[in-house]
Amino acid sequence: VLLTPPPVHAVNFAIKDFVSKQIGFISKVDKKSSSYLTVLSTSVLSGAVVGVVALPIFYPLHYWRLRLAMEVGTTPESKQFVSARDLFSKTYKSEGLPGFYRGMVPTFLGIVSYRAFYFGLFDFCNHFFVNKNSHILLMFLAAQIITTAAGVLSYPFSTLQTRMMMMNCRAAKEYTTSFGCLKSILKNEGPRGLFKGMLVSLVS
Repeated sequence: VLLTPPPVHAVNFAIKDFVSKQIGFISKVDKKSSSYLTVLSTSVLSGAVVGVVALPIFYPLHYWRLRLAMEVGTTPESKQFVSARDLFSKTYKSEGLPGFYRGMVPTFLGIVSYRAFYFGLFDFCNHFFVNKNSHILLMFLAAQIITTAAGVLSYPFSTLQTRMMMMNCRAAKEYTTSFGCLKSILKNEGPRGLFKGMLVSLVS
């Protein structure tokens, strides 16, 4: 969720600007005179809407990237998928179109929470703590806190997304629903299982 190509970020910010203007117009939010709770709730809502609108467009790309990245064989025979075309063909044949969107439910929740906190805290800090005249160290610190907080809060959803994606094209699936995946992780690995790999993800 955290590592996304530049076009995705461009679309996210484009949608955010549009949604923020629409929400601000509807709720008559004036950042100069409104209370901080009003400004924050408006920013969080606009960030959540951005996640919901942009996710279905790019979700299949996340699936392709993850499955191809997980291929570690050295020969075509040792790999489940040998190319993006092969991945598309086998997934569609085995799972149908829904296969490209497996794990959508936790991903929706993760994207909404991440974008909501990311954009919400971003606007909040810009309004109350950071401006164009702020020291560069303060701006850097604010950016790191925002990104880290949003990443930690949304990471369990990313874990569920990845586990669900990895069930595609398997004859015997360990679980078929996001809730079943969550129960399996908590039972076999405990709550810490939801945060495996989080440090690497945050650092990168």
